[in-house]
Amino acid sequence: MSIPRHSLGVTAYKGKIYAVGGINRPDHLQTMEVYDPTTNRWHAVAPMSTPRSEFGIAVVDDLLFVMGGHDGFGVTNKVECYDAGTGSWYRAQDMSRARQHFSCCVVPAHPRIIEYASPR
Repeated sequence: MSIPRHSLGVTAYKGKIYAVGGINRPDHLQTMEVYDPTTNRWHAVAPMSTPRSEFGIAVVDDLLFVMGGHDGFGVTNKVECYDAGTGSWYRAQDMSRARQHFSCCVVPAHPRIIEYASPR
């Protein structure tokens, strides 16, 4: 990668590896770099609108989502998504509360998902 960073989000998306945001002291980053294993190269793509570290990241419905995290001033509830087809970021519905240091995963439709999501 061209920018050293820690506390970033990493995910596989469309056959490539995306390294998103993070910290390069003292700055919180909004940059995103993509590794293409077919060319063995990293390249920069469109930055997020919000710098962030320690956030959730997941690919849902062919979009890369980043959620919450720390923006350098405080914990945020902002959510945005990246569409590799257009090369653009879009605002998504913000979370109901600010969060950081959490993980995300995608659970395929499952008949028992309601049971798992129900309060116990």
